[in-house]
Parts: sequence; structure tokens; C-alpha cells
Amino acid sequence: MSRKLFSIFLALCMVLSLSGCGMISLTSDEEEKISMYSASIIRKYNREEDQAIAFYGPKSQATYSAMNSSGAASTDAADDTSADSSGSSETTASVDSVDASVQPEESAVPEETKSISDIIGIEGLNFSLSDVSAVDNYTIEGLMDLSPKDGNRFMEFDFTCTNSTSNDIKVDFSALNITYTCTFGGTTMYSSDTLAPDSLSTFTGTIKAGSSQKLVLLFEFSSDVLSGDLNGYVIKAKSDSGAFNVSI
Repeated sequence: MSRKLFSIFLALCMVLSLSGCGMISLTSDEEEKISMYSASIIRKYNREEDQAIAFYGPKSQATYSAMNSSGAASTDAADDTSADSSGSSETTASVDSVDASVQPEESAVPEETKSISDIIGIEGLNFSLSDVSAVDNYTIEGLMDLSPKDGNRFMEFDFTCTNSTSNDIKVDFSALNITYTCTFGGTTMYSSDTLAPDSLSTFTGTIKAGSSQKLVLLFEFSSDVLSGDLNGYVIKAKSDSGAFNVSI
């Protein structure tokens, strides 16, 4: 949510909170108009759509939904429609009546488990995990050397990407906008390999027909975490199509 939208929303919350202190008493009609105005401001400035919206009671939630379904109707027109259709009185709500049951959709939907091949979704490319190891640095001879912070090591996942078709396939994995996390030893880390030319997150190039390309994911953990057995890790991938547990 932008700083401008947050400031507007904060100001509205301060006005509404006064009704719970006995300083201002809102009628049902006044509450409805405030909720309509709040909804119009949120819809205008919130680029994240329904994310980060807290509704002031069930009426404002219903009002916001109605405004989204009514297309380009103006706030004034919506006010008139709501006033005409509302024939019953309603007790003025306080700030405590915020509908806490409204949650982001992701929290209610279990994450699917998919293979890397399905998540990346490029026909003809198949991915397999070839090795998992703990390393002090990641080096491509004569090209680059990535080192973790002092006291840390990389958990390195080596993948093999195979082109099973008879044609060369050009790829740009950075355009897929996929981020990877690894949970291990009670800690979750984002991948640290975006600068590597063979990163699974950002690789750009051509995979020849019938050939394979080595790709890597690196996750930086404390050396203590990576001092023992490397089993028990969980890799997740998040893309524009959702968040998934990675089956390996």
C-alpha cells in the first residue's frame, strides 16, 4: 500500500475511532457514507487490489464489494443508491467491530506440491536434482566466485535441465518471476544465486536439442545449521500463478 493511501486510511481510522469514545455519534446513514468514501479511496489508490484492506464492519465490506462490481459508478451515485436501498436502521459500529475473519486467500488454501518441471512449465524441458551439498563458496573457474558472510555456508542444490526435443529452446528464467526459499533446521532463506550465470532463478540462454544444462540454487545458512545431515529440507517456489511446495 502506498504512503499516500496509508495516510488517507490512517486519517479515516482516527475519525472512525472517535465514535467508540463517545465524542462523535454516527448515524447509520453517516456510517454508510464514510464507508463508501473509504472504499472509493482504497479502490483508487491501492495498486495491490484487495491486499492490505481492513474493513470497518461488515457494511463497509459489502459496500466495497458492491463498488467493485458496479464498474465506474461515481461515489455520489453510489451514495444515492445505498441511501435508497437501505430501509432499516443499524446501530453505529465501533472500531472493535472490524471483521477479523477477512483473511488473504493464500492463508485459506493449502499449498500444492509440484515438480520444478511443472512450476517452470516450458514444454520440452525436464528438471532433475543431481546433488545437494554444503559448500564454503560457489566458484565458476575464471568467471566468478560467490562467498557467504563470515560464519555461513551455502546449501547448494545442483539441477540438470534436459531438452528432450529435437529443437533448440531459448529460455529466460528471470522473466518467469519465480522466487525460491529453502527451510532447513528451523530457518527459512531465500536463494542467493541471482548473480550466478547458471542460476535456476535467472538463467538466460539456449539449451540445445537433446542436451542438458547444469543449474544451481544456493541458500545461505549458518555453518552450525549445515554441520550435519542435509536431509529434511523443504523448498518452496512462488510465481505469478501461486506458491508451491517443490517435489524433489
